[in-house]
Amino acid sequence: MKFNEVMRKAIGETKDLSMAYLEKGLDSFLDEGVLKEIPVVKTVYTALKLPISVANAYSMEKLMHFCCYMSEISDLERARYINKATNEDEHFGEKLLITLDKIDDLDKTQMLVKIFRGYGHKNGIDYHTFRRLCLALEKTYIEDLQYLKECVESPKDYFSGEKMINLSNSGLTAMTVIGGDLLNGDVFQILPLGQAFYKCVFTDQYEVTV
Repeated sequence: MKFNEVMRKAIGETKDLSMAYLEKGLDSFLDEGVLKEIPVVKTVYTALKLPISVANAYSMEKLMHFCCYMSEISDLERARYINKATNEDEHFGEKLLITLDKIDDLDKTQMLVKIFRGYGHKNGIDYHTFRRLCLALEKTYIEDLQYLKECVESPKDYFSGEKMINLSNSGLTAMTVIGGDLLNGDVFQILPLGQAFYKCVFTDQYEVTV
């Protein structure tokens, strides 16, 4: 089964998931019997023939969290999002699984759903921006992403500090020599990609498909 088909089937099964599944701990995903009982996880675990390991257990836990949050989107919208993505990128399913595998915080799974929702929205982001935001999500510390929200909502236009440097390494902010406050070190500004991340993750702008 191809990755796109695996993810299409898994995301299509989210209606069978309960938010109660989010309470399961990592140790649950080290039990093959439990893995085969949970909708979505069973589909991916069986299709990919994954061996039992801590790393794979954590990947399955993140997948379940992702799909639980995806269940808040209607069946029709989910199907449309997947069709749109797979039409644009034949390796979409593979890349989505890799992103889930690489992110280091369960809270990021909800952020990933919101980014995906921003891509699916009629007036949302394009596929290339979606992929760039996925890559930024993978490699950015979650506290730094929360700091991005504070900055966007700040009356200031320029910022400083280690978190800004980290965000610039992810392509969400950049140092500028024009404008800013050089004396106070406020020389970073939020890039359009950072603004797109904020809109997708920290606002409800894309929660309803028009």
